[in-house]
Amino acid sequence: MELDQVAAVFLTRQGLADEPLTWEPPPELLTGLDLPRADPERLDLADLHRHVWAGHAPLHTARALNTDARTLRFALTEHPAPDPPATRRTRPRPGPRNRRRPSNGRPGQPTLTGMQIARTALPRDVLERLYVHQHAPFVQIAEQTGLDRKHIARLADEYGLKRHGTRLRRADGTSCPAELLDRDWLHAQYVDRHRSFKDIGQELGVTPGTVARWARHHHIPRQSNRHLSRPALGIEYIPAVLQPALNNNYQLRRLRTFLQIAGYRSLGDACAALGLSSHSVTNHLARLEEDMGGPLLVRTQRSRPMEPTALGHQVLDAARPLSDQLGVPTTAVPAKPIPPSRRGRPRTTAAAATRLAHLPALLRPAAGSYGGRRRLRRFLEAVQYPNLAAFARAEGLDPSTITLQISRLERDFDGRLLDRGGPGHAMRLTGLGKRVVAAAQPYRDQLGDLHGPRHRPKPPQQLTDDLT
Repeated sequence: MELDQVAAVFLTRQGLADEPLTWEPPPELLTGLDLPRADPERLDLADLHRHVWAGHAPLHTARALNTDARTLRFALTEHPAPDPPATRRTRPRPGPRNRRRPSNGRPGQPTLTGMQIARTALPRDVLERLYVHQHAPFVQIAEQTGLDRKHIARLADEYGLKRHGTRLRRADGTSCPAELLDRDWLHAQYVDRHRSFKDIGQELGVTPGTVARWARHHHIPRQSNRHLSRPALGIEYIPAVLQPALNNNYQLRRLRTFLQIAGYRSLGDACAALGLSSHSVTNHLARLEEDMGGPLLVRTQRSRPMEPTALGHQVLDAARPLSDQLGVPTTAVPAKPIPPSRRGRPRTTAAAATRLAHLPALLRPAAGSYGGRRRLRRFLEAVQYPNLAAFARAEGLDPSTITLQISRLERDFDGRLLDRGGPGHAMRLTGLGKRVVAAAQPYRDQLGDLHGPRHRPKPPQQLTDDLT
């Protein structure tokens, strides 16, 4: 009452004095609605009570009445099943065996438990035929007979029938293939051939978890075979040269990388065009060459572009007809190696060849072009300074350009020429650098101008004239 008074005062203050204190929606709102569960009022209570008297399981009763278990429980809670009607029975012969406990206070009416109903519906020969010979699980027998699964399991133990144990099945409910029952076969596929559970399951039509449980049942030790799943390519015949690269999905990925980069002049150009990481491409190529048993590409050397080796050509020729199945566009697989470009090649004229003939053999890799001779001349001048930055300031050159040209010169000589100087330490010549300096000093004037025609700094007088 006190709560009603407080609610009335609150409604009055809000200007809602005419509103009722409590309200609930009328039942007519539910009329015609498609609710997720069945309406308990529409159940046939007489039919429901007959199922209860017969001792049927709730799930079987719900299916028979086209409803669900929760609605069934609610209906029985609101309308409990009365005692079963009395039936005419012959008068039992007096004796201790016929004295039965009365049901709910009614004399002469026996109480039938679930186990008693199960014994009557499933004699030993019937349960043995269904469970032992037909290999039907308890759930299926319960659906056929309308009994409780637990009562059937207890009845099987009472009859002395050996349990099936955990019967592993396919995803569609059918029994597992006989191969999983054979420990030697499963051990050979998983341990000896290093196949994964997923690969074996796809072959047998079962899930990887089913194969794993059978391996655990056979006490087969686990090992890391997950990455060895064979790719499903749909190729009837795989050429022998490609078989080492198609044993698993990782190898297929590395083969795709090789097929995509084989037509470029260098790994850098391939990575830039395809949007790939240089580290990943290098790692894929190294692993693939290890699987194939030999190098597949000749890396870029000086001015020579990257090109496939003899083994690389065999792989390309075998993979070109299968490009669609391998997941690589046909245009990505080069039909023939790209011819080397003449850009960047040493331009050796007759006069230059004459000059090279007088140079020591050590200097010829770098002195074959005008740019190489100018880089060598700058190297000879740079070694007189404590570091490259000091040389660039003194000669009015870009420090990054000097660093790049020294690196290019070291690639020409296939070795380091300088140990760069750090803070407080001057740069030093390596053994190769000392030999190059000793061989090139007598030919300093023949190596060309230090700055070149386009980079020669103007004299101070000319700079003054330009300003005025």
